Amino acid sequence: MVCTFGDATDVLWWRQQKLPLRQIIGRNGRLMPITFGAPGWESLDATAAQGFYAGLMSKTVKQARNAMVELLRREDGAARPGMGVPLRGEPKPLQRDVKFFEKGDQPLEFISTRQWFVRLMDKKEQLLRFGDRVKWHPEHMGSRYRNWTENLQLDWCISRQRYFGMKLAANAATLAGFERVREDVLSATRCQSAELVEKADLADGTFEIAEFELAPAAEKEKTPEPAEA
Repeated sequence: MVCTFGDATDVLWWRQQKLPLRQIIGRNGRLMPITFGAPGWESLDATAAQGFYAGLMSKTVKQARNAMVELLRREDGAARPGMGVPLRGEPKPLQRDVKFFEKGDQPLEFISTRQWFVRLMDKKEQLLRFGDRVKWHPEHMGSRYRNWTENLQLDWCISRQRYFGMKLAANAATLAGFERVREDVLSATRCQSAELVEKADLADGTFEIAEFELAPAAEKEKTPEPAEA
């Protein structure tokens, strides 16, 4: 079965089963160039697959869907010669639950990208202990916090790709193409190292608030107090 990532469960299964990732939709919402026969894109007839895909490349998802229907109406669109036209009958509309952009009318497509995460899954017990030390107002918020923490399934993704907001800053050392993030760095203000890298990504709203609140405190820490006369 071939499908897109619909929710976190699909991602979990993909990781557990160690399935190959074959991404065809780019960040611009159009079908990306693909070379059939290359590793990860094996095909029984790479030349034929490449020829069919050439008519889909650079199209939007909706345009590619319509183009695929037309390909399936052609007799040479069959997997094997002599099998006849692949499409038996006309496509029928169906209804399914999909996610939409909050200010748009087009369904979202999930794509795989590199993101920044804060580890939470290995700190759930610690978070629960801290929550028990808080005097909650109203009291039922304590139960809500506990339920939220106990049901965490993924680490906290702190990076966002938006048009406005605070840029994510990290102190990173680039080694052989990999970035090792130092755990003691939370914001650009707290570290004046030459290794400081300003990322194009923006910070998650909650993490953004944390950066904003920590910045003045860090600025005060590095400013020497005036000596008494």
